[in-house]
Parts: sequence; C-alpha cells; structure tokens
Amino acid sequence: MQVVLIKSFGSLAIFFIIYAVMTPNPTAAQVDWRTCGANGLTTQCGQIISSYVILNEGPLPNDDCCRQLLKVGKPCHDAYVQAHIDINDFEYTIPIVIQRRDDVWVECLGVGELVPVLPPVQAPAYPGPAEAPKNSGR
Repeated sequence: MQVVLIKSFGSLAIFFIIYAVMTPNPTAAQVDWRTCGANGLTTQCGQIISSYVILNEGPLPNDDCCRQLLKVGKPCHDAYVQAHIDINDFEYTIPIVIQRRDDVWVECLGVGELVPVLPPVQAPAYPGPAEAPKNSGR
C-alpha cells in the first residue's frame, strides 16, 4: 500500500512540475492593452513611449517612465504596440516599430530595479596578533 502511495505521489509531483514548466507566460495576444497599463503607467509616460515607438518622435523614455513600464510588464508593452500596429496602416514599417518597441524595453531594463543591489559583504573584525588577549594566569 505504501509503495502505491509513493508512486502516485511521485507521478503527481512530476505532473505539477511539467505543468508549471509548460504553462506559458502571458503573451501580447492574451493581454488587454486598454487596462493592463492602468495600474502603473501614467498618461504622460504612455505618450512618451508611444511617441518614440509608434511615431518615431522624441527621446527614449526617462528613468521614471522606464520604471513604470517595467512595472506593467513586457506582455502589456507588446500588446499596446501590437494594437497600434493592427489599428494603423504600418505595413511597410512593422519591423521598424517592433525594433523600436524592443529597443525601449531593453533600454528600460538597463535603468530598472528588477534585481536589488546588495551591499558588499564584509568580514567580521577580529583581533590581530598584536591585539591578542594576554594570559594573565601565569
């Protein structure tokens, strides 16, 4: 009886591992671009990003806008750009728009705070040979 339970548990564990690995992350097609940015991207930053990516005007987003973009995530960013490609007539410039979309994302990753920066580890202080305690018992 115990062997059957162990085999069943092992099979179940393997199933969950495979399911977790094979479950895709959200893609642009699965994200509603109209609502995904509402919780982290200001209108001003959205306009700055749109101007650069879609219209090829203006500078790259500043650090604050990049942090906001990273907060809403790549699927939302991709969905927003894809919606503009679908709505507008970008037939001859689609590769350029996609490239600018990716350029903005990579640029923002460079200023993002995805990985916390930890201070360097310091060794504990210890008494050196000159500071060693003296034997007072002798």
